[in-house]
Amino acid sequence: MKTKIALLIVVFMLLIGAALPAAAQTDSYLTVYSTAQRFEGGLMLFRSDTAYIWVLANNGTVQRFPSWRYSRLPDNTVTPPSGHIAPLFGFGKIWGNYASLRNLVGYPVMPELGFSMGIQNINGTYYLTQLDGTIYQINPNGTWTFANSAPPPPPNVNLFDIGATFQPYENGFMIWRADTGAIYTFTDWGNGQGSVGYFAQAGYEYYPDNSDTHAPAGRIAPVSGFGRVWGSVFAIRSELGWATAPEQTYQLTVTTTDGLVTTLNLPNGMVAQLEPQTIWWRF
Repeated sequence: MKTKIALLIVVFMLLIGAALPAAAQTDSYLTVYSTAQRFEGGLMLFRSDTAYIWVLANNGTVQRFPSWRYSRLPDNTVTPPSGHIAPLFGFGKIWGNYASLRNLVGYPVMPELGFSMGIQNINGTYYLTQLDGTIYQINPNGTWTFANSAPPPPPNVNLFDIGATFQPYENGFMIWRADTGAIYTFTDWGNGQGSVGYFAQAGYEYYPDNSDTHAPAGRIAPVSGFGRVWGSVFAIRSELGWATAPEQTYQLTVTTTDGLVTTLNLPNGMVAQLEPQTIWWRF
C-alpha cells in the first residue's frame, strides 16, 4: 500500500511540474494600461508605463514618439472647426506641433479611450492588441499592418545554482536539492534515457530509514533521504538497483522553463533533460 501511495505522489508531482516560482514578465510580453484615439486618417496609441506614443497613419506608415520628443512641447493651440474635436495631453502636443503629422491623420473622430493593451516585442517588431481584439503589427522599418494573431509569449527560462548531493546506482542515479530538500530518482534504461521520479521532503521525511543494509560486494546501501526513498518504494529500489558509489556533494544547476524544471546537471558535466509534465528524461 505504501508503495502505491508513493508512486501516486511521484506521478502527481511530475504532472504539476515540481514548479518553481515563475519569473517576472519582461518588456517582451506585457499588458499595459494605454489610451487610443481614432483620427480621420489614422490612430494614436499611448502606453502608460513608458509614455511612448505610436502614430499609425492609414497609408501604412508609423511615427514613434518617446516621451522626450513631446513632453516639453507646448500644449495644442490649434482650434478645430465646428463639428470636430482637438486631441489633448500627449496626443495634443504631437498633433498640434507637427503640422505634417496633423495634415496626415486629420482631426480626431472620437475622444481618447483607456484600456489594457497587450504589448509584445519580438526582435523589434511590436504586436499591439486592442480592446476589440485587433492586433497592430509595428515593424522596425516604420510601417504597420494588421496581424491575424500575435506570436505566443516567449518562455521564461531561468537558471539556479544550488547545493546538491548525487549518488549513482546500478541502473540510474539520485539527486537531492539542498534548497527544497526534494529528491529526484532517475532510472536509466541503458540508452541515456528513462523515467524520473520526484519526492518532496514533506513526504519522504516520514518514511522509515532504510533497513536493507546488506548490500552485495562492491555495492552500497543508500542512507538518509536516499535510503528512505529507496528502502520504502519498492518500484524505485527494483528499478535503480544498489548504489555503486557513496554520496557526492556538488553544485547543481537547475534550468526552469515557464516555472517547470527542464534540466539538471550531473557532477560529470552531463545534463539530464526532463520532459515537462511527463515522467521521462534523457541526456
